[in-house]
This record gives sequence, C-alpha cells and structure tokens, in this order.
Amino acid sequence: MGVVYIAIASFEKTLRNLVQSTMVEEYGDKWWKSKVSQRIRDKVDKRMAEEAKHRWHKTRGDSPLDYTDMTELASIFLNHSDAFDHVITADFEWLKQILHVIEKSRNVIMHSGELDLEDVERIGINIRDWGRQVGL
Repeated sequence: MGVVYIAIASFEKTLRNLVQSTMVEEYGDKWWKSKVSQRIRDKVDKRMAEEAKHRWHKTRGDSPLDYTDMTELASIFLNHSDAFDHVITADFEWLKQILHVIEKSRNVIMHSGELDLEDVERIGINIRDWGRQVGL
C-alpha cells in the first residue's frame, strides 16, 4: 500500500499545484478570498484553527489550499471551469467523478486500510487518465 499512498499523495499535490497556479494566473494573488465559496473558506478556516492549537506538531502547510479535501477541490474546478478549460478540455463531470473515485480509495489508504487489487488498478487508471488529460 506504500506505493499507492505515494501515488495518491503525489496526485493530490499535483491537483493543488494546478489549482494554485491557474487561479493566480486567472484571478490574481487574492483569488482565495474573492473566488472560493464562503462554505469552503469556513471549513478550511476551521481546520487551520484546529491545527494551530497544536503548536508542537507540524501543520499541513501554509496555504489554505493545503487544507482542502478533494470534494472541495472539485468544487473549485467546477465553479471556475472557465479558468481551467485550457487544461481540462473534457466534461468537468468527468473530473468530478475521477476525484470522487480517488478520494474513496485515498480515505482507505490514509486510515491504514488496504485496497483490493481492483481498487489499486482503478487508481492507476484514473491517475493515468488525469495525467494524459492535463498533459503530465
């Protein structure tokens, strides 16, 4: 499961990097406050505040984007599809489905579970398809 963990973690990092670079390019440095829904910002603020209570432990990161989950990332993609349409030329429902499927497996792996071979293969196929779609 270690290889699957690394694949999923790398995939998530790639997603966040794509969102960050695209949103900054399209909307400027203040995109988080001006373009992300209040619902997502409130959830992220709550997560960041909870982590800040534990100063003895390293945080997830410095950016609010580091505190988003895949469902929230999908919402950002979908709500700003015009900003991403040069990268994701496919139907954005396709993107939403890929993120949903990978998130299910991610949650199993990140909570010390094991996946069946079919689930591992599905992750590989989805990450491969994502990479081809966005040109990685």
